[in-house]
Amino acid sequence: MHAVTTPCAKPVVLMTQAAFYLHPTLTAMPPHSRLIVAGASRMRLALAPLHLPGAKAIWTDFHHSASLRSLRTRVEALGGIDQLILAEDRDGSDDGMSHLSTLLTLLPTLRRSRAKEPQIVLCYRDGPAARSLRTFLAGIATQLRRDGLSVRWLQPE
Repeated sequence: MHAVTTPCAKPVVLMTQAAFYLHPTLTAMPPHSRLIVAGASRMRLALAPLHLPGAKAIWTDFHHSASLRSLRTRVEALGGIDQLILAEDRDGSDDGMSHLSTLLTLLPTLRRSRAKEPQIVLCYRDGPAARSLRTFLAGIATQLRRDGLSVRWLQPE
């Protein structure tokens, strides 16, 4: 099922809490966007609005499906996501499998009719997690193109 939005709705950007620590360009949000930072560290979530004024922090445990479904419900209430930014934590606590589950849970919220195509941005070091995500995305590449979704990979700085 596709989320329905109005053309004047603000773009919604959802990023993991690790994203704004790993790659400075990820914090350059589209003008007038609604930014959501999701993660399980209460300290980092408390600091997110200080680093990214206007950001809304949502506590999310990416290892638990109930927490991911709750996040999905909240972003669906906003009309869905225009840009999903996933990044692994420096300590390696966010593995590829938890973000694979995140992608599976949130993909339907990215399939929206908008002037600008929805985008998935992944910020991972080379390793098993990145390989797992690349393999998964390669397997659904045709579906992603059909749905008008693009994928961009960045290296952590």
